[in-house]
Amino acid sequence: MDEEKFSPVICEDEEKSRELKRVYGGKKDEKKVFDEGWLKELLKTHPKILPINEIEPVFAPLISIGREVRTKAGPIDNLFINPEGYLTVVETKLWKNPEARREVVGQIIDYAKALASWSFAQLDKELGIRELVKNYVGEDEFDEQSFIDNVSRNLEQGRMLLLIVGDGIREDVQEMVEFIQKSPTLYFTMGLVEIKCYKLDEAKDWPIIAIPRVVTRTKEIERAVVIIKFEGKKPEITAEVPAPGEAKTGSITEQEFINTVRAQYGADAADAVMRLKKHCEEKGLEISWATTSFSAHMMDVGESGEAIKLISVAMGGKGHLVQTPMSLQEQVHAAGLDKSIALDFQNALIKKFPGSKIALRQSDPNIRKVKIPLKDFSANFDDYIK
Repeated sequence: MDEEKFSPVICEDEEKSRELKRVYGGKKDEKKVFDEGWLKELLKTHPKILPINEIEPVFAPLISIGREVRTKAGPIDNLFINPEGYLTVVETKLWKNPEARREVVGQIIDYAKALASWSFAQLDKELGIRELVKNYVGEDEFDEQSFIDNVSRNLEQGRMLLLIVGDGIREDVQEMVEFIQKSPTLYFTMGLVEIKCYKLDEAKDWPIIAIPRVVTRTKEIERAVVIIKFEGKKPEITAEVPAPGEAKTGSITEQEFINTVRAQYGADAADAVMRLKKHCEEKGLEISWATTSFSAHMMDVGESGEAIKLISVAMGGKGHLVQTPMSLQEQVHAAGLDKSIALDFQNALIKKFPGSKIALRQSDPNIRKVKIPLKDFSANFDDYIK
């Protein structure tokens, strides 16, 4: 392994500092500090160490659903899912191991192909994904039918994030592309993530600090979206192509979402969703997209510095609607703010949209979410932004 070009520095006080020594894993009989088993367990216990938002935000946040998950192609080192039903497959490799990078890339794609042959029922029976996600998001926030639909669709299309994670990765995009082109029917994104490990005390094996870094990710191929409307006897056909420089991570997912809204609820509803997105961005909110939801978050709020999910547009088993999360009051309180802020926001929505429905938490009727049918929201959007 080449000498490190840079190294983290630990500052013990205002005057004393030292560089940290990088360590690499290997087999235990080689007297290495850690092996692949340790790396797999690290990812399972601390999935946030994987920089998913830098690779493909639609797959975040990660929920670990298994280690060494058996498939026809062999065991998947780490398998994750997120609340929207997107799967992430991780293959861990210590780069001192003998496998060539070419073989590793082919291996993880074989895992994806094998996993894509599964059904939701099989995945849930083997790994209990329904209960894991329900416990993660809370029963009140869990839309079971939408989750089942999303997982089933993603499995059928092979829409997954494939990550090769190692302690010392050497990028070789040409070999990656060669293998990717052999799987044209799968819509996966692939990334290489390096976990650099450093000793905090040079005289001892432990503790170790692990620092993640994205080495590379495959890019979406720019494509046009064709829209066909049947009005009368003659179909109207239009095509939307991203402008140069407009495409970004998640942009295809955004277009899919808008096209679905347009097809089911018409141009006015799709326009309202896009105007809501623009309005939220102008107010400094951060937008996240998935094929079945769009959310606006207040970032770095209050004492906690955590984001607050303020409002979302969701579609799935329970229909298309604009809603506030059931946990809004709790998020506001966790940020060190007064719960009344959340209640005032919800009351303002109820006043603006008479068709709003209120869902109460069974265990605490004071906790609620506000749900607005998308048709009502689009019809009264101008009043909302005033």
